[in-house]
Amino acid sequence: MTNEVTIYVMLTPLRTVAHAYTNEQEVKEEMLNTFLTSGEKYSYELCSLKIDSEFVQRLNLLLSGKKIKK
Repeated sequence: MTNEVTIYVMLTPLRTVAHAYTNEQEVKEEMLNTFLTSGEKYSYELCSLKIDSEFVQRLNLLLSGKKIKK
């Protein structure tokens, strides 16, 4: 089973991924407070992140504070 979640990917002036966010307001604030004040022209785009059951299990482990075995 696979689900999709919309994330917001912040891009550097060279169009490489700098950060990813799950909340559009967070990416806008980060751009305004950190990058635009330095004069750099970062941008962001919507992206669809496909999430499977293994990802959800790993996320649950991270949120519970347990270590993930590789």
